[in-house]
Amino acid sequence: MITKPTVDLPYWYANAQLGPQSPCSSGSFPGGFDNDTTLNVSRGERAVPGILSNPEATLMTIADLSTIDGIAGWWTEKTTGNSKVGGTFAVRFDTPAGDEIGGFEMDVLELTPDQKVRWRVKAGPAEWVDTDIEFILSRQDDYTIVMFGHRKWREEVEFMGHCSTKWAIYLLSLRDLVETGKGTPAPNDVTISNWH
Repeated sequence: MITKPTVDLPYWYANAQLGPQSPCSSGSFPGGFDNDTTLNVSRGERAVPGILSNPEATLMTIADLSTIDGIAGWWTEKTTGNSKVGGTFAVRFDTPAGDEIGGFEMDVLELTPDQKVRWRVKAGPAEWVDTDIEFILSRQDDYTIVMFGHRKWREEVEFMGHCSTKWAIYLLSLRDLVETGKGTPAPNDVTISNWH
């Protein structure tokens, strides 16, 4: 029987260091941030953030998880648009009370079922515009591994630390959606700061 490791979020939050100077937010989990177009493996930009499925789980494909309904199942419930290659989709974030926080619009650049998806942010906070979000799947033994990257940041800013932690939360939500059929998308995700 395979069991999930214990996740001690209160400890992580109590001991977190915000900002790009923290090793957690400048290149380790989840995949690091890239402000150029070069794959900088030495900075940990292709770290393995998690294992999505095991033989006992219902294996969903990257194509399933990157549909509008799939994204709404693990990232944010407010997802609309066209998630096919060449399409544009939008994600919006609300507080649990229903107040809108913000959102993004993304172009779908690549989608290879069971292998890769890549999006480019076209609207949203200035720090995110023209960045790429990429998921690459591979099989290792009986597991599906996700390699995640949020690339092409123009500069390291404090917001990167926040985003790094939130991506970790959403990747765990993605894993839960695959393994149990239920993720924890926004607004039901973990709030980590006054940003969300």
